[in-house]
Amino acid sequence: MIISKIIKSALATSLLVSALATAASAKDGVLRIGTEGDAPKFSMADPNGNVTGFDADIANGICAELKLKCEFVVQTFSSLVPSMDTDRFDVIISGLGITAERQKKIDYSIPYATTPLYFVVAKDSPLAGLKSLAEIEKAIEGKRVGVVTGTTYAKFIEKRMPSVDLKTYDAVTQQTADLASGRIDVAFGDSPTWMDFFPRPMAQTSRRST
Repeated sequence: MIISKIIKSALATSLLVSALATAASAKDGVLRIGTEGDAPKFSMADPNGNVTGFDADIANGICAELKLKCEFVVQTFSSLVPSMDTDRFDVIISGLGITAERQKKIDYSIPYATTPLYFVVAKDSPLAGLKSLAEIEKAIEGKRVGVVTGTTYAKFIEKRMPSVDLKTYDAVTQQTADLASGRIDVAFGDSPTWMDFFPRPMAQTSRRST
């Protein structure tokens, strides 16, 4: 399937270290880090549980500074914030946009990166030539739009475009697979997702337009 990036959203997500633990709060010299492990190029977990990517680099840098050992706890994005209440880990390092709802439960560091958001469709889709958010909002009424569960992207679509047929996914790879197979008409996500996706065989002949 030929994929086209149709427009960069006005939104951008800030990547933050949430509830940053200090050396005093870490247990037995280990800093337990919650991450999703399915967000190329930021957090990628292999079958053995080894985590790589930009978020992992940030985590390892923090652990080196605090003289602690990093221990990654990989789970779905939507479960990261709730799991802080159950003491599964000491800190979240992930693409958590700052929201008032989340601030009731967790503290944030300063942002360490920002990423633009894109709507992505098949190249032959009638949506591919759209250039403004207003055009997109009107054109995707009733369309199947895929987002990752628990993200600010999902909240944005729910609030601004309630007439779409919203499809939610626990993992980015599930979302991109459904886009490539035609099971959804539009996918909405951040730029690192698409920079990783476009070179893959399922979207080899993709093009991007902003």
